Amino acid sequence: MTARRFSIILLPIIAAVCGCGARPKPQPEVAYAQRDPVTLAQSIVRPARPLYGRFHFHFEETTGDSQYIEIEGVDFPIRLDPEQSDKKALSTFQGLSWPILYPRENDRNIFLVGTYDPKSEKFILKKWSIKAPFHRLWMSPEEDGPSFDTKTTVANQLVRSDFRSFDAFDPKDPEFHPDDYVIK
Repeated sequence: MTARRFSIILLPIIAAVCGCGARPKPQPEVAYAQRDPVTLAQSIVRPARPLYGRFHFHFEETTGDSQYIEIEGVDFPIRLDPEQSDKKALSTFQGLSWPILYPRENDRNIFLVGTYDPKSEKFILKKWSIKAPFHRLWMSPEEDGPSFDTKTTVANQLVRSDFRSFDAFDPKDPEFHPDDYVIK
């Protein structure tokens, strides 16, 4: 091996091990990712193309994004696609009431099956389910929304009162069976 070839191969390795040599300045987005571990984690696992599968669903009450799916331990925001999603699955999922969505214990119990596009954050819902046992918020009848002094109960089945009615969905419809969405 010639001295020139030796220096081309080994000098950069020696410089890296010793910590000497010029280090490139981090780019602004890299510097931001180094300060923010969530951004760093999302940049590592953010899928490059649409993914189809079964994902854990996470709901968080905020003023911004509130619906997330988990991919490799990282929550990514989703927007349900009303055009391409299964209409029945979408309407029943959107009818699911806050006493089922709010408990933190249900984060790993609700599953969405469909296609996630990471660029647009759209999720095409094909079906959904909740794993029993799951938690349900219980509040006294005079309260009309979630509060900090609520209690949770453990449930093994969904009932019609776990869903709210809106123009595209009526939980009292005889064709609707809440148990179709529970896996045991």
